[in-house]
Amino acid sequence: MSKIIGITTTLNRSDRIIKQGIKYLNEIDLVNVSSDYSNAISASGGTPMLLPILEYYDHEIIERIIEGIDGLLLTGGEDIDPKFYNEKRGNFNTYALMEIDIERDTFELALIKAAVFHKLPILGICRV
Repeated sequence: MSKIIGITTTLNRSDRIIKQGIKYLNEIDLVNVSSDYSNAISASGGTPMLLPILEYYDHEIIERIIEGIDGLLLTGGEDIDPKFYNEKRGNFNTYALMEIDIERDTFELALIKAAVFHKLPILGICRV
């Protein structure tokens, strides 16, 4: 039986989408991730499972997600808010930070804590 690998996603908010000229998605946020992640897991014999960023969740929901996967893949994306590693945010131009998504940060940190507790393998890819 193949291992189920949870893949985190990015929340593409409608205000960013509209700036790209896609007006029909006004007020619709999209969850997305590069298909390369799921294709790589599938090609190596695993079963990919996309994990959307949840706005509302609690410990029980995080536990159910973690119980349903055999490993966690944290995908690349925007920078992590420096407050999570005890630094000040500072000026984006000075430090050349990308945009920050606090919802993604807190959701992924909850997943990481639960995955560590349950001793699941974790692979993190490029979030500065």
